[in-house]
Amino acid sequence: MATLTQDSIRALAGFKASGSPVVSLYLDVDGRRYVRPRDYEMQLDHLLRHAREHFNGNTPMEDFRRIESHVKAGVDRSHARGLAIFSCADGGLWQVIELPVPVRNQLVVNQAPHVKQLETVVETLERFVVLMVDRQRARVFEFEMGELADKTEMFDQLPRHDDDKGDWDKDHVRDHAAALAHQHVKRAARAAFAVFQERPFDHLIIAAPEDITHELEHELHSTSAIASPPA
Repeated sequence: MATLTQDSIRALAGFKASGSPVVSLYLDVDGRRYVRPRDYEMQLDHLLRHAREHFNGNTPMEDFRRIESHVKAGVDRSHARGLAIFSCADGGLWQVIELPVPVRNQLVVNQAPHVKQLETVVETLERFVVLMVDRQRARVFEFEMGELADKTEMFDQLPRHDDDKGDWDKDHVRDHAAALAHQHVKRAARAAFAVFQERPFDHLIIAAPEDITHELEHELHSTSAIASPPA
């Protein structure tokens, strides 16, 4: 299955097959609307029948056959509420994209993939990241296209001084632990910004104790300022 991004949509839209049509199918498979597989299969049957009548027998039959076989073989609806399928047998194109949102049932036969509904989905679904931090652990989660993925986890254990035989006084222990905790917060900020640099997100949500949150926000601003080119 293909992943939906702005880059993948641009690449798909640029596909051209000389003299061969491209079939683009959008199919709503939302279980709240179509309880049984047969319910959305009937919608597909209607689209295919209408296309065959419209083209009066000059339809890309192999593409229709591939699409029908794929849909009727079964759709995993644990995550998918919409399908986008693009087929051009003569040009070597076959792309299936499962969407976390319903789509408008539509079948288009043209010289290039019809990507308008994909563009709408990407514009509608914002991407955000959750940064969870305490003084020893940090985790970065990405939420995109209706799914949450664990991106990064860090653990920086604070020192234990149970066996130092009193060689370190309490102030030294406290200062040492605070310095290590500060370095941990800086690492967490850099990890979040690295995710942003890899692929920008729309929102960052911070989950941390109040004292760490202030320190983390400061580090995030500092990190982004250092990494950004001068105006």
